[in-house]
Amino acid sequence: MRSVGLRSLFWKTVCSVLLLSPMLVAQDSDKTDPESAKLIKKKQRILVVGPDDKPIANASFKAWGLNTSYFWPTKQMGPPTAHRTNADGIAEVDYPEMIAGTVLCTSIDGIVSHPDYIRAIARVTVSESKDFEVKMKQGVSFKLKAVDEDGKPLSKPFSVIMSGKTPPENWNDLGNGTIESKAIPNGDHQAMIVMPGTDGKTCFSEPLFIRVGEKDREKGVLLEDVEVYTGTRLTGKISDKVPRPIRDGQVMALQAPMPFDDKQNLGIATLRWGDWVPIREDGSFEFVSLPRSGKIQMIAKCDGFVGKRGFTNDESFDIEELETNVVLEMTPTIDVEIVVTDNAGLPISGASVGFSPNQLWNGWGSQILGTKWKSIDDVVARLDPSKTVPEGEREFRGYMSKTDAEGIARIRNLPQDERDFYVGKREYEVQEQVELSFEPALLKQTNGRRVFRKKVILLKEEK
Repeated sequence: MRSVGLRSLFWKTVCSVLLLSPMLVAQDSDKTDPESAKLIKKKQRILVVGPDDKPIANASFKAWGLNTSYFWPTKQMGPPTAHRTNADGIAEVDYPEMIAGTVLCTSIDGIVSHPDYIRAIARVTVSESKDFEVKMKQGVSFKLKAVDEDGKPLSKPFSVIMSGKTPPENWNDLGNGTIESKAIPNGDHQAMIVMPGTDGKTCFSEPLFIRVGEKDREKGVLLEDVEVYTGTRLTGKISDKVPRPIRDGQVMALQAPMPFDDKQNLGIATLRWGDWVPIREDGSFEFVSLPRSGKIQMIAKCDGFVGKRGFTNDESFDIEELETNVVLEMTPTIDVEIVVTDNAGLPISGASVGFSPNQLWNGWGSQILGTKWKSIDDVVARLDPSKTVPEGEREFRGYMSKTDAEGIARIRNLPQDERDFYVGKREYEVQEQVELSFEPALLKQTNGRRVFRKKVILLKEEK
């Protein structure tokens, strides 16, 4: 099967795994139905060693993707799980021989963690005859004591998030409001204390600058009496030009508590905090508690409309200390009908059609429009191992469809400037490269919604 127009969506930067490691890749490895692609599982052995080349037991490897540019195929393989190394430093990881039934799997993308070592990003080359070795580096001990607004040590569980490619995941509770990580990399970092609260009222510290070097390796670093307080409230609404009631609305947000263009922050990876909330029927929305400083970018979508997506301009706002109020502009979306026929003009049913509209986060990377996640989920899961981190609520299915008996696939709520799309079916190939061109193909306008149609011809592949 050959496809047309499916964009390869690679990340511009490597984000903190805190926000959502599967989002480092942006193609859909589950787009082929399981019944149309026989699943063959294979195993890859991973050897984890320390700086002295000795094996590390009880390290974990967790995959987030395949072949650099594909999500982990949860539909076929189940959600990513942590694979622990044995006494010999070996972990065995299952992976699919084929991605989406059509692409040979050549690598597994994931992260290796251990409480006493710096987390390692691993691109594991698969081989049936050879173990893939990952060497972990020793970190620096960092202790942090947090207090409430009255200066008393925190009594509720809390954690720390940090910027950078490999922020520590394991923080040990030492009691009396103090936690420790032994896996801090050398260099300059941004960090922030996060304490989950009730009713979504998360508490935060101010962004912290942390500098760690070789001189700290023997005694470690201690930061005391860092104050934690309830975050700021953000309220808003989408433009009054959008007819009420609002249906299927959501606002995705990414905040930089200390923006990357801040003069004090040059050359330091920026801390990120992600969140999303539904839009109410009256068009209003509310973020109950966010970090009290920095800038926040928001991308909204609902049935029939979409907000600015960050490509030419975006909806970014300065955060006020106590409460911020915003209004988000919206643009009408379009609906599309892709008609798939053979060379004789007969309809082809069961062909897959898909679009990949993106949302671009300023200075960070891009995702499929509608991808939503909450950074607090990672913090909660870290504090309570019985809690699982929800996989990114990917919206691929919202922009994918199959042709019916008349050869028509219908997709709603596409941004007006979306052009590239994917068409494919086993044993067929596309007659020619096509580009979706809207204006000449206007089919109809119903209840204020514009519907566009594009015809694609598939030919039987020659055997």
